[in-house]
Amino acid sequence: MQLSTDEQLQQLTDAFAVNFAQGGGFTSIVDARKYASEVLNVPVRSGSLEAKLAEESIESGLVRAAQAILAEADTARDGFDRLVNLYQ
Repeated sequence: MQLSTDEQLQQLTDAFAVNFAQGGGFTSIVDARKYASEVLNVPVRSGSLEAKLAEESIESGLVRAAQAILAEADTARDGFDRLVNLYQ
């Protein structure tokens, strides 16, 4: 099966956004690809189209989590501190 539908990409982006917003993260791209494989039940191998699409979903999920953090922040400093934690 190939990761190609908009629905699958949205599902994966949503999963990454929730993971990041809840303080989750990945120690390596390999771990992030494993997570993507588990979410979609699709093998995500390095160098494949699925890997590229998964990496784009990671980036989109991270942006969505950052937007949510800023929308909920009480102050600019709070938002900044939470963004720093998100990107660490």
